[in-house]
Amino acid sequence: MKTLIKVVDHYLKVNEELGHLNPTVRYHSSPIRSSEIGAMQFRTVKEQDLREYCSKRLLSVSAATVDGELRLIRRALEHALGGTRARPARNPAQNVRIVADKRQPPTITRDQFECILAALAKKPAIRALVDLAVETKMRRGELLALLWEDVDLDGGKAHLRGTATFAPRTVRLSEKAVAILRGLDAPYYRVSHISIAKLRWAFEAACRSAGLEGVRFNELRYFADRVSRSDEAEKS
Repeated sequence: MKTLIKVVDHYLKVNEELGHLNPTVRYHSSPIRSSEIGAMQFRTVKEQDLREYCSKRLLSVSAATVDGELRLIRRALEHALGGTRARPARNPAQNVRIVADKRQPPTITRDQFECILAALAKKPAIRALVDLAVETKMRRGELLALLWEDVDLDGGKAHLRGTATFAPRTVRLSEKAVAILRGLDAPYYRVSHISIAKLRWAFEAACRSAGLEGVRFNELRYFADRVSRSDEAEKS
């Protein structure tokens, strides 16, 4: 009988073949692979096993990270267990939920953003992704999964394919975003060859140089929103 990690790997393989796999989702499989629950026969996994796994993980990583791992397990089990719409198979992960940290995450100011860019001066590929995140309001996983064939530089738009987490959508590219993309040295089918781990490490280090702790990459989307609202208010 298949173990839970084999079920997860099969789910990832199927979604990769369909072109629906976000690199962030594969990242979530690593801790499952090295855990006791990953070695369990998937049909023997109980709700309590998943709750214990989540509790242990929360001691060392954020609630958002554990929630991503749990979502992956839930979807992999749904895929493996099958069932019908009338009689769905019972999924032990269905009722397990992560209670998110209610503390407000730190926000980025304009001055701090400039400090982050300065800290990344010797890492142009990382800096370009940070600039693109602000210009396009794309998520980290969307940026890392973006393919050149889905980018229309002349038309000023990029198509983001649907993933296991996000629905497909089209993003308008500003003149600055187009310039950044044209300047990328990425002769690959993906726009960026940077791994999620390398991006996270470099961004967190740059944030620390700006006096920020606990800031996640996707905060750049909200920073971009605040800047846009502020600029519009000044114009009016």
